[in-house]
Amino acid sequence: MSDGRILDARVEETEREFWVAADGSGRIEETRDGRRTRTSGIYGPGGLSPGPLAAAPPGVPAHVAVRQDRSPRPVGLIKDVASLWQIQTVTPALQAGLLRHLATEPGLRREETTDRAGRPGLAVSAEDPLSHSGFRSRHVLALDPETGMLLAAEEITLQRGDLPAGMPDPHSYTYWIRTGHAPDPDTRP
Repeated sequence: MSDGRILDARVEETEREFWVAADGSGRIEETRDGRRTRTSGIYGPGGLSPGPLAAAPPGVPAHVAVRQDRSPRPVGLIKDVASLWQIQTVTPALQAGLLRHLATEPGLRREETTDRAGRPGLAVSAEDPLSHSGFRSRHVLALDPETGMLLAAEEITLQRGDLPAGMPDPHSYTYWIRTGHAPDPDTRP
């Protein structure tokens, strides 16, 4: 943006399939606007390792520990949950722990929603206060009301500096179609 005029804007659609084994090996197949990206390929042991997970916050079971985003709570918790789903298949036990933690986290807004794939869900959201760059945003998780599976994660820009955002102004949106374990990096779950 220059002098209040938008110089360039676009939406890039990225489709990603991600396989990862316990040793950090696996495969990524990613297309952006229909073209295969350089991220795609086979990764050897440790190549897709998410790195160490942080310790669980006080009072939270150890299996709920997720990477700690530096954003203030509860926004950081929403980002952590979305990140965790992006790097691994979330087991039923871990999912249950995450859901219990989200249910007791103060400051989260909860409401019914429909994700962009048309699936009904429960939205859990929080607003990020103005950052040093003057951006203010809302972070949202859409959860399946029957199973608790994460359906989607979204960041919506509410304000850019002194300018209000459009109505609404999505910054990023990720939705999960399927997740699970597969016997090898060539078989889809």
